[in-house]
Amino acid sequence: MNVHPASVLGQSLRQWRKESSLSLKHVAGEIGVSLSIVSGWEGGKRFPSGINIERISSYTRIPLPCLFCRNSSVCRNAGYVPCT
Repeated sequence: MNVHPASVLGQSLRQWRKESSLSLKHVAGEIGVSLSIVSGWEGGKRFPSGINIERISSYTRIPLPCLFCRNSSVCRNAGYVPCT
């Protein structure tokens, strides 16, 4: 089953945000976009631009490949492992 990259990235971002106990508004402000943009990313309805993907990775400290991994917390905790 193919999963759209926007959906995987959104799930990774949402999981990290909830684990970090941060609001959508806080994350949006830190990345420099609106709350509705972050909500769209998390819902898999929008896909961030290349610069925003880099901002997400930098802010969350999630390596770029792990943002697109269906099990991003395992990927992060292992210090980056190939995604399946």
